Amino acid sequence: MIVSRLNGGLGNQMFQYAIGKNLARKRKTDHGVDIVSYSLGEGITPREYSLGDFFADPKIVHQNRTPPGRIRNQLQRFYPYYKRKEVIEQSFLFDPNILKAPKECTLIGYWQSEKYFKEAETIIREDFKFRPSVTDGLDEIAKVINDSHSVSIHFRRGDYVKNAEVNSVHGLCDMDYYKAALKTLNKKYSDLKLFVFSDDINWVANNFSTDQEMTFITQKDKAIRDMYLMSLCKHHIIANSSFSWWGAWLGTFPDKTVIAPQRWFKTAERKTDDLLPLSWIRV
Repeated sequence: MIVSRLNGGLGNQMFQYAIGKNLARKRKTDHGVDIVSYSLGEGITPREYSLGDFFADPKIVHQNRTPPGRIRNQLQRFYPYYKRKEVIEQSFLFDPNILKAPKECTLIGYWQSEKYFKEAETIIREDFKFRPSVTDGLDEIAKVINDSHSVSIHFRRGDYVKNAEVNSVHGLCDMDYYKAALKTLNKKYSDLKLFVFSDDINWVANNFSTDQEMTFITQKDKAIRDMYLMSLCKHHIIANSSFSWWGAWLGTFPDKTVIAPQRWFKTAERKTDDLLPLSWIRV
């Protein structure tokens, strides 16, 4: 069995699931997800398991976090990092060696690149279809989005603002980014209608302005309902956030344009050359 060790929020979980599902498909074996980190309270920001809102129905695995015995640990050192029982991500760049991992292993990392599952895109899209519990009650706003030249625009704040440690890693997209992204889209299209998403929608309403028509999405229950509505939009301006990355990726408009920030992290130390699909535009 290929096991994806999950951690982080919804967007992170989706990347971790997708690589595991693709690797299990390639190895012709089962796929499971280890969700122990959520009961242990691991991570800077408290999160919960969130994949149950999709039609994906992974096997839940509760792995023993006890360190392996000394002999087994020594034996594992003789194998390349991608052939071990625990396959640990080496960097944020796509690593093709990971797709050579054995059929019995645990994947530990973020795996934030479409290249880890592009060959299984059809399967991943099917797995990430939203359950009726997510879409119920959203027909009216969904119709408005579908009937317009819609653009999702996402402002990620939350722990990026409130937690100094998180902010030191991720930083925030500033207003200059959003203005430049809108300028890029307006050169390509006319009659755009903006649908604004944020985990701090009141702040955005008070601080972001444009002459273009805007609708502020104010879902107060599950964030995944925002992702569903994002995915219906024809074009996307995403934040430096795996959440809006997936909102844009799940969009099916054939001629969609996706604008993403040039810098994903606060510093340039982490290389993210493989983070975005090739057709997306960095601004």
